[in-house]
Amino acid sequence: MTPRLALSLLFVLVTTAACGGGGGGGDAPAVAIPRDFVHTVTNANAVANATMLENPLTFGRPDLVILVTQNRSPEGLSGQHNHSFVGVLYDAGAGDALPLGRWFIQNMDITAEPTMRPGMAFNVSLFEPTQNMFVHEVTRNGQPITHMPRTAGPLHGARDTRVFVTQRLSLRDGSFGAANRDSVRTHWTGGQWSIMNQNGRDLPRRAAFNVVMVAPSAVVDAFNATTARSTLWYDGSGLTENAILHITQGPGDTRGVNHREVALRYSSSRGQWGVANVDGSSVRQFATMKILIRRP
Repeated sequence: MTPRLALSLLFVLVTTAACGGGGGGGDAPAVAIPRDFVHTVTNANAVANATMLENPLTFGRPDLVILVTQNRSPEGLSGQHNHSFVGVLYDAGAGDALPLGRWFIQNMDITAEPTMRPGMAFNVSLFEPTQNMFVHEVTRNGQPITHMPRTAGPLHGARDTRVFVTQRLSLRDGSFGAANRDSVRTHWTGGQWSIMNQNGRDLPRRAAFNVVMVAPSAVVDAFNATTARSTLWYDGSGLTENAILHITQGPGDTRGVNHREVALRYSSSRGQWGVANVDGSSVRQFATMKILIRRP
């Protein structure tokens, strides 16, 4: 499917007071803060194996539903490769000088990537919690799969719904949950949507996920690998190097379970976005990717 709809950025206008001298002053022009943006790791925002989000819309908001996808070519430039899969974490006590909590993107596999290095980049999208944008929590041990209720809304019980997922280490109230140390994909079974570990290992109880469900439209698509390849290219037109995209794997042909976390990168020579495994292995044949286009 070729995207036809140019999805505009969602903005929140924040007005800040300007400092005036000699009793003069006034309000500064409103500043538009994007809900869809690229976050780049710097020395200032890196904290061990995590990086702090600096968007004011995230401050003091443990309830936000945040999608994160690795971007290896921010603004068309070559970025640092992060070889770990990531999750998000809300820390209510992040820093003595910060009166409100902060969100972090965190490397989940510290053996593959022990620190966040400057130049690593991530596509980030912020969503207000709704029926179709929510936090799902694993409630029991001993299974590699967790099911979402099919009766929660029309999209929950529809097989053609596009489901996007980011792992999170904090629960809705800001308290800490359990860390799932594996890459995940979505799965459709028994008339309901599920999340499962790609390698078949059990999900820990209190592991949590940000979930965004989207009806079929011009801003969502699916594509798969006809052969194993180092980069799986998306043939959608009209996407520039500045596009904000998100990828979630599955469901698809069971022969094509990729078992790896993926990252996005843009090729200026091809004029296309592609998906590559973060560990450098080939994307498996028949692997299926779901793509969400937040900014063309």
